[in-house]
Amino acid sequence: MKKKALIFYDLDLAIRHFLLSGAFDELEKEYELVHVFHVDDEADKKGIYSDIESLNLKNKVLFNYPRRIAGKWDLLHIPALHHQARGTKQYPPLKDILETTHTPKWRRRFRILSLPGIYQVYRWLFVKLIGVYGPLVELIKKEQPDVLLHPSVFQGFLINDLVLASKRTKIPLLCLMNSWDNPSQKVIVAGHPAKAVVWGEQAKQHALKYMGLPENRIAIGGAAQFEAYRAKLSDMSTLRAEFNVPEDLPVILYAGCSKGVWESDHLATLDRCIENGDLPPCHVIYRPHPWRSMLLEGERSLLDMDLKHVTLDPHMAEYYTQLTQKPVHGFQLSDYSVTFRLMQLADLVISPLSTMILESAFMGNPVMTLYTEDDEAKSKKQVTIGRMRDFVHFDEFFGFEGVIECWDTKDLPSGCRQLLELSHDTQTREHLRTHSNFFVSFTDQTYGKRLRDLTETVIAENTL
Repeated sequence: MKKKALIFYDLDLAIRHFLLSGAFDELEKEYELVHVFHVDDEADKKGIYSDIESLNLKNKVLFNYPRRIAGKWDLLHIPALHHQARGTKQYPPLKDILETTHTPKWRRRFRILSLPGIYQVYRWLFVKLIGVYGPLVELIKKEQPDVLLHPSVFQGFLINDLVLASKRTKIPLLCLMNSWDNPSQKVIVAGHPAKAVVWGEQAKQHALKYMGLPENRIAIGGAAQFEAYRAKLSDMSTLRAEFNVPEDLPVILYAGCSKGVWESDHLATLDRCIENGDLPPCHVIYRPHPWRSMLLEGERSLLDMDLKHVTLDPHMAEYYTQLTQKPVHGFQLSDYSVTFRLMQLADLVISPLSTMILESAFMGNPVMTLYTEDDEAKSKKQVTIGRMRDFVHFDEFFGFEGVIECWDTKDLPSGCRQLLELSHDTQTREHLRTHSNFFVSFTDQTYGKRLRDLTETVIAENTL
């Protein structure tokens, strides 16, 4: 008889990065999988907008969990972030971010509640008073699984109640890291899962330092979404035809970000530099970020600009057209295999700030982050990408050959020329691949097999 695993989803991106990537395929060979999706009958704003029926799953459960309960956990999460980061280089930018989301009165309260001694008492009382969500415990007892899995950003709707329910039912919980910043900008406040499965050594160090997790509760497993990079390389002529790129021209991939930047202005600048000879003949592909949702106030649409050397990634054309017309709710479930093919085609990658800079290094492609004083002036956000650059997960990426920052438009041509030259240097490309391994562990064993083996170990060692 197969063992059983309950897998809990509360965000669209977890569906994309884990379920659609095949992260659980190996586990399914030996386990009965029950996929549990968060819904909320009380709230209009959702974590999951995906069509769950279209996923064609054998066993699924729609689990109603009120968003308002997750909101209560924020009253502990924010003091916990302050408490863990205080005294580190992560604290100043994190404090700036948190201060944009709350009134001065609440900011003072959170700072007081995060103080040593006060925080420990506050956390103990808070967890004791809020308790575990009863229907979640009832679901787990009804299904009688051997293990609980939660692909997560280490915050969200379900994670804290899952930690408490795991302890109550004595079923071990594995929390699977989704995004690059999770271990340094999130805290699981209700307690510790049996294992937090993180991308690589950087994330492990951050989980120790910023999440306060014991080392024996952390496991390195790689990144589920990057398994697409195991595929065979494609024929370059085929790739150029797929993305409408002229033959024999170097390719610059501009990877958009989810935060506030007038990206079409960057693209117009690149187009102008190519046209007037400041850059050698090359072609730019623009790939919008799948979380972008809308243009900024005053930002021009690329579709309305007559650029000669810039084209839109055809796989994102429908999504970009939608977001230029009205805000798009939810998360674009774009295919990571497309990203892999784009990375093969690119000679270098430019991005304001996104995980694509890490994926670029993963492929050995030189990378530039682009954010200028003009972007700072146009931004309506109190905390800009310039401040986000100081977060430790990004900061530790810089300072290596083949990785440069551009803070002034006049430096764009020289930076691109430098990276185009380095794109042909095999030693630089190999250094970038080695550098990326600190952030994402990539071994001969797939993510799915590592997860299967880790799950077996956690069940065997269960001491709950």
